Amino acid sequence: LGRLLADVFQRTEGRGMALFTSHEMLRRAAGVLQHELSGSEIRILAQGLSGSREKITRQFKDDFRSVLLGTHSFWEGVDVVGETLSCLVLARLPFAVFTDPVIEARCERLEAQGQNPFINYSIPHAVIRFRQGFGRLIRHRSDRGVIIIADRRIVSKFYGQYFRDAMPTDLQVCHDPITFLDEIDEFLA
Repeated sequence: LGRLLADVFQRTEGRGMALFTSHEMLRRAAGVLQHELSGSEIRILAQGLSGSREKITRQFKDDFRSVLLGTHSFWEGVDVVGETLSCLVLARLPFAVFTDPVIEARCERLEAQGQNPFINYSIPHAVIRFRQGFGRLIRHRSDRGVIIIADRRIVSKFYGQYFRDAMPTDLQVCHDPITFLDEIDEFLA
């Protein structure tokens, strides 16, 4: 994922945000990005590594050639209008952690009522968060950009259809990295 992000953000010359569902995945990707982009002018701003949420959001808005990496709190409430954010990467589908006591209790209650907690709780909440993630890129009528979903479950699992149905545009699956990067160039041009 880190190498994919490096290739993508070199093509977009920064102007990107990657949203993660775990801090560990964010830290690992940030390490790869720092290494891969060390000779470029692209600045990596990573939640928990580069400063507070407010600080790195402000720096991202001010620095056209930067990339912001965030977890849970960045999936909503971050407004970046214009070309500063032209590429959004969703590293994983945003399912809640089952070990969270509140989530666990809600799922247990649904099971006691004879319902499937995955279908009736996990998927609907993840789809809402997914749509909120999309909203980071599209803040104004004139905003446009590339959204990359780096989680193959969106096409390989039955529940991927729920996420595809929630997208504001059609999903385009690309297996070849060269074609994929060329399509990003073409779209942003």
